[in-house]
Amino acid sequence: MITGSEEYLIGIPSIDKQHKHYIELINKLLVAHDAGNMTKSELVDYVNSIIAYGLEHLDTEEFLMRSEKYPFYEEHLAKHNVFRDKMDKFLEEIETQDVDINEYINRLCDCLIMWFKTELLRDDIVLAQFLKDKGVE
Repeated sequence: MITGSEEYLIGIPSIDKQHKHYIELINKLLVAHDAGNMTKSELVDYVNSIIAYGLEHLDTEEFLMRSEKYPFYEEHLAKHNVFRDKMDKFLEEIETQDVDINEYINRLCDCLIMWFKTELLRDDIVLAQFLKDKGVE
């Protein structure tokens, strides 16, 4: 579970709302997993919703960066694309292979949480300050 979601807020309401929802989706997957007996079909549904929302969030950030002419857009975009590639691999794996559900969930959630924490601490805070300086809320 991801706790203390307030620490992941950056002061841009649209992004903060998405960060909160992203955390909620990951936590729902973890709660469902902890409840036991998750089927592969249920897991695929959770994975699809988390990844789709994560990608929607990236699109929102990229729109803001482009519209405000963020000077580090290309670097930030490249990191987003690395995440997209990782998620494509997770989706392909769950859709085409017989996976150990517990091991898969652990790897996926570790990846999602680590990416979220490092991306937020490294890049989103810099982006947020830039947007605040431009008067974007």
